Parts: sequence; C-alpha cells; structure tokens
Amino acid sequence: MIDDLLAGLEQAMQSGTTVEDRLRAVVRFHVLFHAERQAEANISRSELRSLSPANLRRIIAKRDRYEGMLRSLLTEGVKAGAFGVRDVPVTATAILTMCSEVSHWFSSRGRLNAEAVADEYASMVQQLVGQRDGRASSGPRPRNVPAAAWQKTRRRHPQHCKPAVLSTRASGRRVP
Repeated sequence: MIDDLLAGLEQAMQSGTTVEDRLRAVVRFHVLFHAERQAEANISRSELRSLSPANLRRIIAKRDRYEGMLRSLLTEGVKAGAFGVRDVPVTATAILTMCSEVSHWFSSRGRLNAEAVADEYASMVQQLVGQRDGRASSGPRPRNVPAAAWQKTRRRHPQHCKPAVLSTRASGRRVP
C-alpha cells in the first residue's frame, strides 16, 4: 500500500503547473486514496505494531519519504510567496493526518461522494496554508480581524515559539 501511495503522490506532484495546483492535486490524491481504500488504510495504520523491526523500519522510511515530499512542496510554496505557512513540519503533519482520517468516516452512501470530499479538503488545505481562491493571502492579518485584536493574538502566539514534539506509540516515530 505504501508503494501505491508514493507512486500516486509522485504523479500528483507532477500534475500541476503551479505550486498551488500541485498542492491541490496532492491533497485530492491523498483523500481519494483513503476514501477508496479504507480497509487497507485502517489496517496498515493500526497494524504497524505487528511488523518485525526490519519491516517497520522499511515502512517508516517510506512514510517519512512521503511526508518529506509534502514538506518540500510546502517549503517551495513558502519560498515562492504562495503560502503563508509558519511551520512546515507541523502543517505537513496536520494535512496528512486530516486527509488520512477520511478512511475512518467516509461512506459512499453519504451526502458527498469521494470527489466532493476531496475537493472540500483541498479547499480547506488552501485556507490552512494561507491561500485564498487560488491566490496567496493578501497580507499577514486577515482583513476581517481588527489590528488591535491581531496584535494581541500575535503576542500570545509568537512565530518564534517552537512546537511541542509529539510521539506515536505504534511506531516510536517522533512527529513535530
């Protein structure tokens, strides 16, 4: 399954002409993969603990490569001024976690089909990275937030704070 994920991600990353298009394609691919292959996704995530140490290292290396590709894409978008991401590792983890969880709740008999869910998630990720309607956000402060309120928020959450490091029990992997 991880090899299929990597191959699909590589294809999605080559599908767009802009970093914004490529991010949208990556998110759509990840969501559709997890909606269409729910059983495999749930089993592969929950059964990491059953792998031999050698196989676990192999899978973790591939998973890290997958996440690294998303981080590279986000970093490219930040450098190009297309994304307003303050912490690429945390944002990548948030995107992957959010998109992977589709495998837990999606139903083909639900209100939205997989394509519609993928589109909604791609739009949410665009907002998460500071991209609005296919364009980078116009400034550091949203227009509907008064400057005084924005300054209070900025003092409580300064950009230079390091994120907490979380650990996952199943794999022993440390995630930002």
